[in-house]
Amino acid sequence: MAKLYKLKSESEKEYNDIMEDRSKNVLRGIIFLIITLAVALCAVAMESMLMLLGAVPFLIVGIIQFNTKKYDDKGDIRRSGIQGELQTLQLLEGLPDDYHIISNALISCAQKTSEMDAIVIGPTGIFVIETKNNKGVIYGHPNKRSWVQVKYDRGGNQHRKDLYNPIKQVKTHVYVLANLLRSCGCNVYVKAMVLFVNYQTRLMLERGRSRIPVFSVSDNGGRRVLNYILSGESIISKNDCTRITNDILRHCDNLHKR
Repeated sequence: MAKLYKLKSESEKEYNDIMEDRSKNVLRGIIFLIITLAVALCAVAMESMLMLLGAVPFLIVGIIQFNTKKYDDKGDIRRSGIQGELQTLQLLEGLPDDYHIISNALISCAQKTSEMDAIVIGPTGIFVIETKNNKGVIYGHPNKRSWVQVKYDRGGNQHRKDLYNPIKQVKTHVYVLANLLRSCGCNVYVKAMVLFVNYQTRLMLERGRSRIPVFSVSDNGGRRVLNYILSGESIISKNDCTRITNDILRHCDNLHKR
């Protein structure tokens, strides 16, 4: 089993912040409803209709606070990304024990900052993997800035959404990581790939000039990712794998958050 170094991701932090705000909102709602009840009881005891009417604004505010949809929607998006990253890590842990995996590496170099879902360091090279958990049909071209996600709700209504081309996204990660490695004296070529981990995803990608493969678990993508990593010749020694891993970890902005 490969060695895993799991760092805390920005998505996890954002998800926790969203859930904390949601809890605070619900707590405020409870407080306003308690105030409403207290005012209403006093109004009944004093037989004061004016005081009873005064409880209405507290009731309205309390009900509004219980509307957590905006928090739930944001949380669902972050949770989906976190789940996708975990699926990728579970897959990569199946690599041999001379491979190292760094997840959620936040690296700043060459005036750019990137958070990389997974970096694999092993005898066959260094790989950056961009994970996507989108479902539906994904249309795109390797060289275009945006791709299109099409999915249908239970009522059969179509929903279309633009998403940033993950090939371009992972290219930025490669640029940052390659510059970092060069500064540490490592000139190994960094390879990249994109993995869609949702089984309800179907890729409809046009052909284009790109060295970066895109895989989907719905099309045996998990096995193909492992084959892509393991199929190359051994170019990095065991000691160098450990040294490169430590060099990357040492430069991770979120290392202290493990």
